[in-house]
Amino acid sequence: MMGKVHHTELQKALLSINDKTYFVRYTEDEGASKAHMNYELVEHKLMEHGLDGTNVPSISKSTLPAHLKPGRDIKVVDSVKSGVGRGERELYISVIKPLFDLLGIEHSYSKTVDEHSIPTLASQLDLSRDHTIVVLGGDTSIYELFNGLNAEYNGERHDIDVCIVPMGTGNALAVSQGLNDEFESIVNLLTAIAKSPLPLYKVVFPQGSKVASTGSPVKEMTFCIVVSFAIHAKIVHYSEKPEWKPFGAERFKMAFAKALEEPQGFKLKVSLKRPNGEVEPFTARQQHAYIDFVATPYLEKAYRISPRSQLASPELYYVSFADQTKDELTKVVTQPYFNGAHIGNMSTEYKPVDQGSTAVIEIMEDDEDRTFTCVDGVIVSIPNPRGKKILIKHFDTSGLHYAFNIVGLQ
Repeated sequence: MMGKVHHTELQKALLSINDKTYFVRYTEDEGASKAHMNYELVEHKLMEHGLDGTNVPSISKSTLPAHLKPGRDIKVVDSVKSGVGRGERELYISVIKPLFDLLGIEHSYSKTVDEHSIPTLASQLDLSRDHTIVVLGGDTSIYELFNGLNAEYNGERHDIDVCIVPMGTGNALAVSQGLNDEFESIVNLLTAIAKSPLPLYKVVFPQGSKVASTGSPVKEMTFCIVVSFAIHAKIVHYSEKPEWKPFGAERFKMAFAKALEEPQGFKLKVSLKRPNGEVEPFTARQQHAYIDFVATPYLEKAYRISPRSQLASPELYYVSFADQTKDELTKVVTQPYFNGAHIGNMSTEYKPVDQGSTAVIEIMEDDEDRTFTCVDGVIVSIPNPRGKKILIKHFDTSGLHYAFNIVGLQ
């Protein structure tokens, strides 16, 4: 019999509009999902109520940042299946739309209906004008957005300014940007002036590779967070079980426990191909328990996997944990939660991939299920994998005729 789920009523000051301060009242679910819900935007006069809202930013129609100015095409996209789903988590209807209405921000709103919704929206954008896209979702939503854009567009260069409101599970991009919840992200959306292009990377797969969930063939993918192999890819694969989705970030721990039951020691050889074509060993290690090529400091809140990474800096880092006992692996996999303590673990290899060079991963396994590759949450499988190679490199976006920017990133 399941125990009773407890809820806590909370409120948080957001910002001041026309000398009135607005708070969000919400319920915090103390169950497995850790979800905020039942949002309500509340107007208060601080002097009457004695509420702590004196340090919130102030904004008006005349001081809106450029990405919210009249004339912009502003779209709000709600990825309703991200994270633990929506249910009573109607953040747009209860908070964002009322704030936009107060500030006179004209916009359109759409909910996703399937995995094609965001790629379709992206492919239909008129790239001959500036856009602001507010994404209520997770990291995969951002991946779907930039992969859906028309890379063949060759007209005048314009901006696609993206505002992330983290409603996913890991939320690596938002957390790495310093936005720890949806409330901080709404303030960033309405007040941030700075923006910066999101560094992008390419992963090239051998012939016959396919997306595990759909069977769709895949040759190359663009990513912005991580390409992973070994137990990390297994964790992501298992965490996508529909029955585990309501558990939020807790499902990663459940998936880790399941993956730990299987044989470890994934055999991969990593080399580096220099710009001049020379190939040299990148590491002597050829058996890994965990291996990532990561661009962000965090993979989820508090999980600091790459302490030297900076979201705005176009640099990939290699992180590998050696093959080891289950107890030792459990210890090192949890150490990133302690301010990146795994970096000091003797089993960890951690170093940058030189910009301009290509990481070459040669698979030395026969079992397709042991060679899953995770690309920003998407699992790719490679039939008959032994001897096949995967290439990972920086993506030079200077040739694109649009800029994919993250609002608030600097």
